[in-house]
Amino acid sequence: MSAVYRYLRGIDPTTGESDTAGRLKRLSQLADAANECMELTPWRDYLLRVQHAGFVSQTLVASKNAIVNAYAFYIRGRRSVFRRGHAR
Repeated sequence: MSAVYRYLRGIDPTTGESDTAGRLKRLSQLADAANECMELTPWRDYLLRVQHAGFVSQTLVASKNAIVNAYAFYIRGRRSVFRRGHAR
């Protein structure tokens, strides 16, 4: 966790030097990502997809963290550009 904190502060991992511009950029990216994750429509869409995949009861899910972590990948996937036929 300390590596993540240092990254957000804009500290270079090899030199240990601080980069103010990098810090502001990373904190802005974090704020944008947090806002995107807090939107209710993608969360509801994701939960419907989980239910349609067969996880209709909380007892079928091993961990709440698994759902939250998978949601992070879901949000990341929604943001990425994907064209059919390019998946391998």
